[in-house]
Amino acid sequence: MTLSKNFSKMSILVTTILLLVSTASLVNCFNLSFPLPSKSKNAEISLPSTFHIRPGLDELAEKQKNVQLQLNLDIGMSNENAFTIRDMVLELQKSQEEEEEEEAMLPGANGWCKNISSQRRSMKLRQPGNYINMKGQQHIHLLRPSWELIWPKETPSGSLVMGFELPQDYSRNEHSTTFTSGNICIRFQVWSKSTLAYGQAERYRLVEENDRLHQEKEEALDLFNECRFNPIQKVLYLRHALTIDEKLERVVSALKEAGPDLSSETEEYNEKIIMKLKNDLYITKVGYIYHQNGKFDGGHHHEKVGTARLLKLLSSIEEKPQFGQSATTNSSRRQLSP
Repeated sequence: MTLSKNFSKMSILVTTILLLVSTASLVNCFNLSFPLPSKSKNAEISLPSTFHIRPGLDELAEKQKNVQLQLNLDIGMSNENAFTIRDMVLELQKSQEEEEEEEAMLPGANGWCKNISSQRRSMKLRQPGNYINMKGQQHIHLLRPSWELIWPKETPSGSLVMGFELPQDYSRNEHSTTFTSGNICIRFQVWSKSTLAYGQAERYRLVEENDRLHQEKEEALDLFNECRFNPIQKVLYLRHALTIDEKLERVVSALKEAGPDLSSETEEYNEKIIMKLKNDLYITKVGYIYHQNGKFDGGHHHEKVGTARLLKLLSSIEEKPQFGQSATTNSSRRQLSP
């Protein structure tokens, strides 16, 4: 008797599973949908169309002349072996003349994205960075520094890229990360005033969309779990939850690309995260350092080797004495200001 009951229950279970599978096949075959009751009053918001506003890069870059940026370089991607190069000052200068010596390679000027890059521009080392090791204070020497703006038309933010050649390896000790010689690029995210406002509005929209989809997904799964006597309806609830999950993946991906929240309740922008340069150009205070191992052809030839942190913005029209100018020999000046 007991065996008969168990066999009967197993038969019902197998029949139910087969019915669910066949129903799911029919749903996918005929692309059926089932209206899901939802507490949310907001209609689904489609992802935005391509963003086409971008400032004139050459004009915007020209207005950044004589801006001096003081920054620290944290070399190494792990805190355990990293070391910090402090108080480096780089000055953004004019576009490079044809007769001038060729500057360091840049991903825009020397790469596959020349159509979204400003002209290559000169950059001057006003104060070399320093760090401490067992021998005392050491200074970082740079060769052929230059900079550019890179800004795709379809994005609300661009990049300020500063490049230079590192003539030798630097490390604090045998256990620390090594700042390897070669072509180095430092990249900071930048916005114009209008694109900053657009980017924050878009980020806020994505956050709302993310919350709405999470709520709808939970409602669909609750209805799926509560539905016990209608297998077709149960499958439709599950299918709807899976469809929402796919949309969530796209929204989360777009939210990551939108970057951090730059808004402030009291100020125009969050001064802890970004600072303002000339002509309403805004720059993030944290960027990344890359070591270029090959050509700028769109391939993965670069390696992230550290983090750059902006400390201060210094604007100067007058020619200031360079670090080490009071030294007694000309050779020392050439080393400190290549």
